[in-house]
Order: sequence, then structure tokens, then C-alpha cells
Amino acid sequence: MRQRSNLIILFGIAFFLIGGAIVFLVLNDDEGESVAVAPGQAEVTVFVAAQDIPANTLGSEVIEQGLLTTDTVAGGSQPVGAITSAANLDNQIFAVGVSEGDVITTSQLAVRSLSNVSVPEGYDGVAVSLPFLNGGAGYVAPGDMVNVYGVYGSGDSAAGLATPDGGAEVRLPRTEMILTNVLVLDVSAQEGRSIDNAAQTPEGETTVGRAAQGAPLTYLLALRPTDAERLIQVTSFAGAYVSLAADGAAPVSDTPGSDGGSVLGPVSSDSAAPQG
Repeated sequence: MRQRSNLIILFGIAFFLIGGAIVFLVLNDDEGESVAVAPGQAEVTVFVAAQDIPANTLGSEVIEQGLLTTDTVAGGSQPVGAITSAANLDNQIFAVGVSEGDVITTSQLAVRSLSNVSVPEGYDGVAVSLPFLNGGAGYVAPGDMVNVYGVYGSGDSAAGLATPDGGAEVRLPRTEMILTNVLVLDVSAQEGRSIDNAAQTPEGETTVGRAAQGAPLTYLLALRPTDAERLIQVTSFAGAYVSLAADGAAPVSDTPGSDGGSVLGPVSSDSAAPQG
């Protein structure tokens, strides 16, 4: 009787070891292959590279070019951060290269830009940081049109500035408009809504809050390359000042500029306060 009991125990141990080996082999099957989904088990759809994806490829490009395919895996078996929706690739760029067959994860991606800014074709998005008052005191918001003025101070090395056509020399300090009707793409210091005016905003409407007084304002402006050169020159070696243009205003024609000799001249007839 005792011998029979020992045999039963030995058979039990053997079955236990064999069962453990089978489980180990199943769990450690070929790495990277999809895990079979049992009937009734939750499923997750993940995105997989259909071919090698080079680094610096835009998320929108991999979708448009058909570089991705999908796979269905058991819920909980997908890699950490696996992309499960094409919307998760919006405004993303592949920070590293991805090999064919790899599951797409957030660790492979980086934000393409700080905001979903759309730069018009033929233009550059040029960032310029201005002091609070020079930058419009917080009244300028994305979508506005502004005029930009160059401000050449008395601290500039030259006492005079030759005109581009070789004409008479103009004196410093001097202020003159350099760009007109410039589209503001983004304002980095802008708030979605200010605390001060939130209570005064009618229900269903939104406002753009002004940045705190004194804080520099950084604008992203849409400029033709030649105009970008002009703005970069002014902001690097002199100063700039922006004014908010009226809605639908036509571009301003060339202006004579103002310096120490002309600032006390006759007041122009169109400087009266707006009517109506």
C-alpha cells in the first residue's frame, strides 16, 4: 500500500513538471508574434510598421504613404504606450527609426511643434520676441494683422543712415514702418481666457486673455522670405514695434518715417480720431 502511494506522488510530480514546461514554452514563444486572442477575450488593435520607417518621418506621412498596418492582440498584451488610434499620430514625428513589424509606441514619437500652427504656402513662420509695450501690450492675438515698425535708437553706431536708393542721408534716432498687414500665426504668451474678463464674457463666447503686464511677448509671424530678412535684421541690430491693424484693413502704402528733424513737422490731415 505504501509503495502504491509513492507511485501516485511521483506521477503527480511528473505531471506538474510537464505542465509547467508547457506553460513556459507557450509564454516564451517567438518574441514579437501576435498573441492569440481567446474567444470572449478583450481585443486591442495596434499599429505596426508595414516597412522600415526612417527617423524624422511625420506621423501624417506614414498614414498617407501606407507605411502602417494594424494587428489585433489580446487586451493587456500590447507594449506599453502602443498607438491604438491614428489620431494619436497627429502633430507627431518619429524621433527614432522603426523597423518593419515593430508595434508603434509613444516612446518612438515626439511632438512635431508646440502648437498645430499652419504656415501659409510660400511663407515662413518667423518667431520674434518683443517687450510688452512694443509687442502690442497683450492686445494682439493669433489671426490678427499687424504693422511692424523699425526703431533705430541713438545708441546705434552710425549718426546717419544712407537711403537704399543712394539719396539723402536720414538721421538717427529714427522710426519707420518696415512691414504691413502681417498675419500673426501664434502668440506663445497668450492665455485662453483671463481671470479679469471671464465674468464679463457672455455665455457661449470666448475671449483671448492678455499676458501679464511686463512679460515679453513672442509672436510667430507669416512672412515672405525677403520680409523675414528685413525683420530679422531690425530685431537683431535695432528694435521693432508692432501695431494692431483694423479688421479687413488694406496694406498701408510706403511711409516717410520719423526722426528728430521731422517729428515736429506739420501734423498730417489723416491723424484725426476715427469717426463713428
